Amino acid sequence: MSAEIAITAFITLSTVLVFLLPRLYGKFSDNKIVDILIERCCYVIGFYLMVMNSAIIAEVATTAGYTLDIIFRYMWLFGMAGYLLMIVTALKTLFDITRLYKTLVKQRRGFE
Repeated sequence: MSAEIAITAFITLSTVLVFLLPRLYGKFSDNKIVDILIERCCYVIGFYLMVMNSAIIAEVATTAGYTLDIIFRYMWLFGMAGYLLMIVTALKTLFDITRLYKTLVKQRRGFE
């Protein structure tokens, strides 16, 4: 039973680290567009790690003989929320990068 707890703790801490990585590391690149893309990808990857955490918990619960309905519901909710987060993040990133590119072009031309 201690191996399951250790694996679950490790995966949970890695998920927290992926969520906090943009805050802890700061700036990933000097290019602002690449920096935005990497930061938002960290959030999406972290959310899908939550699905993997739920799968590990489901496996531990299966081994222990518990019911799995609620755990599979969490997996489904995290999965659907992950897809929704991917769509929203892609659209918001597209608009933010377009706005940022316009600002960079104006700065390069000396308008701002």
